Order: sequence, then C-alpha cells, then structure tokens
Amino acid sequence: MRREISSDTPRDIDPHSLYQPDHAFHAAASPSRILPRAPHSQHVRQRELAREQSIESRLHHLGDEIQGIVEAPYPGLLRDRDDVREALDELTAKHTTLVWTTRVAKCTEGSVRERLWGDIDRALGSLEKIAGSLRER
Repeated sequence: MRREISSDTPRDIDPHSLYQPDHAFHAAASPSRILPRAPHSQHVRQRELAREQSIESRLHHLGDEIQGIVEAPYPGLLRDRDDVREALDELTAKHTTLVWTTRVAKCTEGSVRERLWGDIDRALGSLEKIAGSLRER
C-alpha cells in the first residue's frame, strides 16, 4: 500500500517511508506466519494415521465377522429367533454407518477429524463386543 504526500501530511514523517509498501502487512500475510508447523507435527500426524489405519482394519475385520456370522450354518437356526435376527440386522446397519462415517472422517481436519475418529473407535469397540456375544450363542 503506497501513500502519497498531501498538504495534510505532518512534517515529522519521513516522506520516503510514505512510498514504501506496508511491510507489517506483508510479513503478517507470509505463508510461514499463516500456517506455522511444529517440529514434531510430522511425527504426530504419522501416529494419527497409524491409529486411523488400525481403526479401519478393525472395521474391515468386523465386517468380515458379521458376514461370517450371517453365512454360518449354525446361526441359521438362531436366526429363526427374533432377538438374534434383530441383533444381526442392527449390527449390520451400525457397521454400514461406521463405514460411511470413516469416509467422512477422512475428509475432515483438525479437531473435527480427531473427534470423529475417537467416536468411531468407541462405537467400533461396542460393535465388536456385540459381535462377540453373537458368536458365543
């Protein structure tokens, strides 16, 4: 931003500084000031990615387990019971919801991403317990 000297300009201001760009503005807008990176942020991000991959792996494994329970010959007899059939249907629906939630979580950043992955992890733990109890029947 350049300023021009007018008759209203006080005489104690250096006229040469009036033609200089506003350095404070440019310094504040530099990329290094907008997006500061902590030295350990790369390590933290790697840990977050490892956690997310672990959750995705567990989710995939749960999907395989659910499919195995649905297709196994012994649950065929149990599926005639309303409570088991309802539990399998609910487990399948919740698993599908978590799969979609992970897709959304991958598109987010920062605290929203952390919160979503934390919620997915807790919900997945609950579903794993339910699947375990269905296997035991």
